[in-house]
Amino acid sequence: MSLDDLISTGKRQQATCSNLKYRKSHFLRLLLTERSLIGQQSSSTLGIAPEEE
Repeated sequence: MSLDDLISTGKRQQATCSNLKYRKSHFLRLLLTERSLIGQQSSSTLGIAPEEE
């Protein structure tokens, strides 16, 4: 394996890694948004103020 091969492989792995990190953070953000929306709905239905963080 030449040095160029190693470099291109490393760059490809780095790109995949950052892509996964982005997807993970995006997924977590969606999850948090969904959870807070559900929390607001249930608290407004029950007439209870949402918990302060």
